[in-house]
Amino acid sequence: MRFNQFGANIGGPIPLFSLSPRSDPRMFFFFNFEGTRAKRPIGGNFIDLPHPNLLTGNLSRLYRDQPLLTAGGQNAGFRVGQIFRPSTVVRETGGRIIGGDPYPNNVIPRSEWSRNASAFLKVMSFFDASGDPGTPGIPEQVRHPYQQQYGFRKDAEAVRYDWAISSKLNFFFRWADDSQRETQDLGIFATLPSPVLPQYRKKPGSGAGAVPAG
Repeated sequence: MRFNQFGANIGGPIPLFSLSPRSDPRMFFFFNFEGTRAKRPIGGNFIDLPHPNLLTGNLSRLYRDQPLLTAGGQNAGFRVGQIFRPSTVVRETGGRIIGGDPYPNNVIPRSEWSRNASAFLKVMSFFDASGDPGTPGIPEQVRHPYQQQYGFRKDAEAVRYDWAISSKLNFFFRWADDSQRETQDLGIFATLPSPVLPQYRKKPGSGAGAVPAG
């Protein structure tokens, strides 16, 4: 775990002609900055990702060694995990898929891929999973060694301006920002995004105020 805090401040008079002469200053400023940076490992030491074969259109790893059955228990003539061409899918009254025009060996030719497939594959190639072992009991996934990191960044800033207008009247203005941002590779207090995309949670914290005092 890494946790760093640092900061600095500066202040002094504001010379401004007769309103705040150098010999008798009446205007003053102050600026303060405090920063916090933190990073620590969280979660386990691996993540399950789609098997590289799936990203080539070969979905044969989705097959299961059992027949596809109708709601009445009849064999529909396909294996569980069979992929059908979308426009040919046959459903029972309850919506259960029982047939259609199957892709041979569950291989979808590139000519039928969506126009967005190339962009999707770039996202899915966030990790090189080519040499990773399979996920136990899930043939369409591989287990990739990965340590998730949680990050925290906070920048606290404050500015103050004071003006002694007269011996009976003062004025000050103050602005402060206490914003922060949390980052987490696999999602923040939510389900995991697919495949692995950083998520952020920002907390804005700006405020300002001005008060005359007599």
